[in-house]
Amino acid sequence: MELSGYLFDIKHYSIHDGPGIRTTLFFSGCPLKCLWCHNPEAIFENLIMNSDELRLHHRQSDCIRCGSCIEICTSKAISMTGNGISIDFSRCTGCGNCIEKCPSNSIFTLARRYRVTELIDIIEKDAFFYKDSSGGVTISGGEPFYQPEFLFKLISELKKREINICIDTSGYFKTDLLKDVKDVTFLYDLKLVNDEKHLHYTGVSNQLILKNLVECDKKNIDIIISIPLIPGINTDSDDIEGFIAFIKGLNNSHSVRLLHYHEFALNKYERLGLQYKLKEVKRDDSVFRRIEEQFKTSGLIIR
Repeated sequence: MELSGYLFDIKHYSIHDGPGIRTTLFFSGCPLKCLWCHNPEAIFENLIMNSDELRLHHRQSDCIRCGSCIEICTSKAISMTGNGISIDFSRCTGCGNCIEKCPSNSIFTLARRYRVTELIDIIEKDAFFYKDSSGGVTISGGEPFYQPEFLFKLISELKKREINICIDTSGYFKTDLLKDVKDVTFLYDLKLVNDEKHLHYTGVSNQLILKNLVECDKKNIDIIISIPLIPGINTDSDDIEGFIAFIKGLNNSHSVRLLHYHEFALNKYERLGLQYKLKEVKRDDSVFRRIEEQFKTSGLIIR
């Protein structure tokens, strides 16, 4: 059986996920639970179905109980109960007909399973744009290393076609996986240097993340360090000084991409019935400019 994995989105003509025009693949699954996560659908690993195609989600509050999904379901996996629509995932074949038929969009997919060959077919249709822009493919998430076998098979096929590869990673993966990494660019997320704060805001320690960043630096992997600046969480003077000191302590990896905080994901949380815990946090351009100038003054390269 051909190797396959889960993605929750594919973005074409992307210009913010690495150099040039790119196709960005968003892998499902993530070991972190950052309070500001912009892709909360990536962490629904517990909703993987028996289906080879789709991972489904149903939001009862949006359901109008019209029964359209029941009528269209040939596997009889959907029924009406006293509490609303019920999906029997042991019967679900993942055909997606219920998603297309639902008038209230209360049934939707959080991820789809793709074979590597399917993704290559999709990517090759965009290849024309890569050549003139020095672009390529960015593998993002979630955390791409959450599905390592699938990731490395895809990378192998992309290299055969001489397609530029960026991997947007949290850095939270088994260090041994780095032995198979070469000829790629890492967009390496660094959220906090303070371990106690990192654990509080992301749900995991940052020790493995920092260790892997040092190992990547030793291997001279091309790295752009991405720092999402979240006002009041990692923008204090101690946090910024910690970022700068750690990065300057690396031998080769001194390129930094500072990322503005934004609230674009709020509608995702609402649709998934999740609480967004940072509603009081607002973008602050003056704080961003101050921190950007501090990084420039330190001698680090701002991308």
